[in-house]
Amino acid sequence: ASGVGKSALVSDSLKGFVERSGGLFLSGKFDQMETSGPYDALRQAFDGLISFVVRHYTPEKLETWRKTLLKVVGSEGYVLTSVIPSLKSLIGENPQKCQILSSKDTSSNRVINVQDRFTFSFA
Repeated sequence: ASGVGKSALVSDSLKGFVERSGGLFLSGKFDQMETSGPYDALRQAFDGLISFVVRHYTPEKLETWRKTLLKVVGSEGYVLTSVIPSLKSLIGENPQKCQILSSKDTSSNRVINVQDRFTFSFA
């Protein structure tokens, strides 16, 4: 049943546990009625992470993260900044352009591959 608070219950329970364990809880909500794109929940989650990093890290640590992320995503940073525009605040603009790929497009594996490398860099 929609609207009964299932997501809020899970989020509140997990968020407390993750933060007590020294982690950072990320979340994004998939809304099948929303037409903003197949990666919107991913974008929401990483927007929270990027916002946290930009607000809480020193300029020196931000530069270290920028170098690390650029090394991890390589020349495919444009794939992530197409899906997660706020990432530009960490890795800068990328001259290549990329359409946000549909989930049925076989090249969406490229998004998954780059996203995996990006995610593991924060783990």
